[in-house]
Amino acid sequence: MSIHRPLMALATFIVFGLCPEIAFAERVNRDQPMWFSYASEDAATFGSQYTEEVFLDMCSWTSRPNNASCTVQSLDTPWSNESAISCGPPTGAAPSNSWFKYTASQVCVVDPYTGCRTQRWEWPDGRMLSGSGNHVLTCPSDSANMGTGLFSKVLVSTVPHHVFMRLPGFFSHIRPQYVRGQVVLSAIANPPYSPSGLPSKPMSFILALQHLTANGQWQDLATREFWAQSSTGGYEKALYEVGAWVSPNTSVRVELRANVVPPLRVANENNFYENYSLMIDLVDARLVLPVCIPDMSNPGQCLLF
Repeated sequence: MSIHRPLMALATFIVFGLCPEIAFAERVNRDQPMWFSYASEDAATFGSQYTEEVFLDMCSWTSRPNNASCTVQSLDTPWSNESAISCGPPTGAAPSNSWFKYTASQVCVVDPYTGCRTQRWEWPDGRMLSGSGNHVLTCPSDSANMGTGLFSKVLVSTVPHHVFMRLPGFFSHIRPQYVRGQVVLSAIANPPYSPSGLPSKPMSFILALQHLTANGQWQDLATREFWAQSSTGGYEKALYEVGAWVSPNTSVRVELRANVVPPLRVANENNFYENYSLMIDLVDARLVLPVCIPDMSNPGQCLLF
């Protein structure tokens, strides 16, 4: 899903403190949040651009994961397989006052409830989610409810470098511009559940902006590392961002992956009850792509608003 809008609207939203964000340092303690704001010259530059925003849109009724089954039921009844029915076709409207769930595109049968680390939800356009946490993706029929109650995606890994999410897009400007990737999530560093009482350990994740090279390989253009909250420190969700200058007509994507995770205590990487684990509670992600609307009276230039 993508929309076009002037970027200043998003800049204003963030500058006035509606989206807490971690500062742009390489390593920042998550318990010391800072508010994101643009330098004045950056605000002037961004404020004169039109942008396209490409969203993760993981709970789209019309754009469903590959090979996923879909079931739906009323919000007024407890969730159970007995009361769920098959979803209608994606060409129709989502039913009101209900919720629905998608099974994974690549299913793991290690655990009937949490699945396993390598289970994946994949979409035809290259969007991807992966991780333990729940074997289904639970969605509200009203997208305004995303991020409340059950309506976010918990993804868990017990090993570093696991890729939780990818969101692709295409940058088609006539000249290099600054492209940004954003996620809204909470990241929790969980100690093992068994045995109880083991100390918390620091864990981190990487947010990367990537481009597709001429030889068909995805390569990091920019990365930022963020530290997870302690499991006793609350589950605050925040906006995180990475950005880089990108050449015209380039395929880009934002990637979210585990970074620092303690070594396994037991050999089974799907056993997060006895291993340390990084938990990502994901609400949404987006790519912010500057767009050139040609100025017909000034060839080679773009319209400003």
